[in-house]
Amino acid sequence: MSSISPSSDFLTEPSVVQPQWPKVVGILSIVFAGLGLTCVVCGVGLLLAMPWFFANNPDVGELPPNMRPTPEQLVGFAFGFGLSILLLVSGILTLRRRPVGRLLHLLYAGLSVPLVAVNSYMQWKQMALMEQWLRENPNSPFAAGQSSTGNMIGLVFGIFFGLAYPLFLLVWFGLVKRSAASMGQNESETVI
Repeated sequence: MSSISPSSDFLTEPSVVQPQWPKVVGILSIVFAGLGLTCVVCGVGLLLAMPWFFANNPDVGELPPNMRPTPEQLVGFAFGFGLSILLLVSGILTLRRRPVGRLLHLLYAGLSVPLVAVNSYMQWKQMALMEQWLRENPNSPFAAGQSSTGNMIGLVFGIFFGLAYPLFLLVWFGLVKRSAASMGQNESETVI
């Protein structure tokens, strides 16, 4: 009969367990940044290509306001692209347990909240233009399927999902993870 005895090293050595949250937040930030970059590139590409798609079709007529790029939208996309890059860098640094990842997440969250507000206002203005366009062009093929209720639901979902992660980051890194030690790194470590 063989007996299995626990290793003495296992019993005497204290195990070092690093906190897992910074790793999870870093991975989430990388995923959300990738999603944001994809959405920005596809959104700008589609918005710029839309007039070109319908340029040779005489049945279409005038494109609705939500299919014509405005300078404000392009500036919003540029800011969104920059914030997605910032979130990607923040996520990578947080995954590596660098304390600067916390500061970059706070910067991202602090810039994202006003950007969501500005983008939501621009979308609300565009919804008003769309309502006017629908009254003036009721026979347009683009008028079918347009609903002010659907647009409003989209706006509410956009605000909710646009603010959820930045507000979480403000609470998490602003109130909970306030030191290098809470990020899984000693205060004395200076790793860049």
